[in-house]
Amino acid sequence: FNTYCITNFGALAEPLVRATFGNSPAFVVAGDWTYPSRNSASIAFETTLPCKGRVEWGTTTAYGNTTALPDRFYYLHLHYLTGLTPGVTYHYRLVAVDESGVTVTSADRTITTLAMASAIAIPGGAYSAPYVANTADATYILTGDITAQRRGISVEANNITIDLNGYTISYDNGAPVNSLGIDDPAQLSSAGINYFRWNADTQGTLARFLNGTITQGSQNSPSGSVHGHGLNPIGVYYGKVEVAGITAIYTGADINGISSYWGIMHVHHNIVQDNGTTITNRSQGIKAIFANNTGTVVTEGIHHNLIRRARHQAIMIEPRSPNLAPICYNETYTDSLATNSYAMGPA
Repeated sequence: FNTYCITNFGALAEPLVRATFGNSPAFVVAGDWTYPSRNSASIAFETTLPCKGRVEWGTTTAYGNTTALPDRFYYLHLHYLTGLTPGVTYHYRLVAVDESGVTVTSADRTITTLAMASAIAIPGGAYSAPYVANTADATYILTGDITAQRRGISVEANNITIDLNGYTISYDNGAPVNSLGIDDPAQLSSAGINYFRWNADTQGTLARFLNGTITQGSQNSPSGSVHGHGLNPIGVYYGKVEVAGITAIYTGADINGISSYWGIMHVHHNIVQDNGTTITNRSQGIKAIFANNTGTVVTEGIHHNLIRRARHQAIMIEPRSPNLAPICYNETYTDSLATNSYAMGPA
């Protein structure tokens, strides 16, 4: 699929791209988003033409460090600065190279890491049972990579922030998960991060999942639901949730990526990569980003997300409110392995 995209998409394959956006790449200020953490930072940006982007960074304007290049040329870019020291100001600049080899470099910028002294540490390591975040109004911060047999983190209180701090959660590495059905609690709770706040106030309850990678592990278990719920990198089952600066990668049969079974979702500046091929029910659809309700105010919505590949549907919503937030500035690549395949579909 990567080869197909490189061959058939972009400014070289489609002359209207340059006719519309110009012959030289530039940065789109409105696409910028940064999130400083304790030992890491998320840097997201947008270019006017498809580019391979990177971030050069260091404690001075000599930089000395650079993030890795992506697998192909994109308009939307998300990079992580890792191994940082708390309370230090770092210099960084954006560098983007388009398909013709034209390079554009931003001016110097700075970002200062946070002490986050009151944050609750989530230790890295191998998890046979999920880590449970159950202190309301708290920020939790990951201190190392997690390899979980099934679920990585369960969020079981209101107003919780989960900061992955640039680390990775690998879930679903244990015994294979049987197909238990859409409403089975064990199935619904199998996820990288699970948020199940049934009957919570969707307007007043807020969870935030930020700044790191969630990937499905070696079992590649199926969701157990033709609706795509269960075994998601992020599975939300009610409440109001923000997801930003997350890279979500998954493979199993019938699995949505960032998935909300109910509630309000603000999903922005993420990367979603669906490596799977199985779609049991093309009428229900398998979605890279799915939300039953995208929000009720214009500051929320689904925006600036890069979906590198979706096997069936990229962004799908089922609105429960007449006052929907915007769905805009997303970049999607859909593999269309079954009929009823859509890049974006408000249902």
